[in-house]
Amino acid sequence: MAGVACLKLAVMQLLRKAILAAVSLIADHNNIAALI
Repeated sequence: MAGVACLKLAVMQLLRKAILAAVSLIADHNNIAALI
């Protein structure tokens, strides 16, 4: 069971990183579009 909990934690952290990366990418894209 401990392994499953660790897996869930790792997946949640990866998802959070992916979401943050996507949000920052979209924000950068919007900033570039606003500058052009």
